[in-house]
Amino acid sequence: MQNKLPRIMVLSQSPVERDARVLRQISALQTVGSVFVLGYGGRPSLLRPQDTFVSITWKGIGLLGKARNAVLLGAGRLLVSHPIDEHYYWGFAHHRQMWKAAREHSVDLVVANDWDTLPIAARLRQVTGCRMILDLHEHAPLQYDHLALWRWLNGPAVARALHHYMPSVDAAFAVSPIIADELTRQFGRPFDVQRNLPCTSTLPDFHPTDGSRIRLVHHGGATRARALERMIHAVAEAGERFELHFLLVGDTDYVHELKVLSRRLAPGRCHFHTPVAPGKIVERIAEFDLGLFLLPPTNTNYRLALPNKFFEFVTAGLGTCTGPSPEMAELARAHGFGLVSTDFGPSSMATLLRSLDGQQIDGLKRRSIEARRELNAASEMNKLVDVARVLSSSPRGEE
Repeated sequence: MQNKLPRIMVLSQSPVERDARVLRQISALQTVGSVFVLGYGGRPSLLRPQDTFVSITWKGIGLLGKARNAVLLGAGRLLVSHPIDEHYYWGFAHHRQMWKAAREHSVDLVVANDWDTLPIAARLRQVTGCRMILDLHEHAPLQYDHLALWRWLNGPAVARALHHYMPSVDAAFAVSPIIADELTRQFGRPFDVQRNLPCTSTLPDFHPTDGSRIRLVHHGGATRARALERMIHAVAEAGERFELHFLLVGDTDYVHELKVLSRRLAPGRCHFHTPVAPGKIVERIAEFDLGLFLLPPTNTNYRLALPNKFFEFVTAGLGTCTGPSPEMAELARAHGFGLVSTDFGPSSMATLLRSLDGQQIDGLKRRSIEARRELNAASEMNKLVDVARVLSSSPRGEE
């Protein structure tokens, strides 16, 4: 029994096969023990025969359900009542389904991704005595703090849940230094930093830039709040030398609107490609010259963003062009692989792009290639592996 591999459960209320952060997490934990994953969608291809995946079905709620939840959230805020918050949380069918699947398995360690799996992980710890890691990713209570209803109802409920369950957490991670520091201050326990550095077995080589045809790329979620149309406006204003290539997943209606806009503003210079799996992104985008991300700081997590795509640009050997988002700007300037516009408007980004020539972009690319020696998943994921080894080998329930 002493030599038996630890059993590790990963909980994520996301389509796991498309969630790059959770996939990296699973890959790292496979070096520690057997992995049991609960999440949405199909079985991730990286799982081994000894690993298990259970697909959870997300179920929405109707108008009556939304009204009920608003009443419960309001009562929970006014009364600061954990039982009311519990009633709200367990009212979702997919939460109950995930718990039902989780409780059927005995594990040594559970990893909760984001706040919305934390009550399930905490209940599992209470029942089985397993140890627990929380990966909160971003600042969950402030996730949609640009919305008044979120600020008044949802955000406080998330904060109350975190305060309530945090004593059950053995180790906690967040996506960036600023967010980790703020969560440490707010919840009174240390959060370590786990940056979104991509895993890749092949690092693309340098390729020179054609200064008369500079190819920019943006990949990721087609979300209206990200205002992707700003990048189309910027490339249109920058001039004929610039092309913008999108690989988008998500809101198909929004993607259609972006295509219509690009045909009007930059005909023949904006292209929409079929997206690829997370593990193929670096290889796919390596043919381009610059990674572009202009993210307006409409909420706290957008303001402090340090996303997968930023590090994927670097790993692919591209230069980066971003707005003045502090976490991205600091790394781009420190390593010299990226340029930062003066504000989040299209015109300032267009001005920045127009100032570039092929030789300057080649310099950014070479510095990305240098930086990826340090900014790589192998070293970053060792933080999680080390913590998981210690916790999964500790006697159950040991504090």
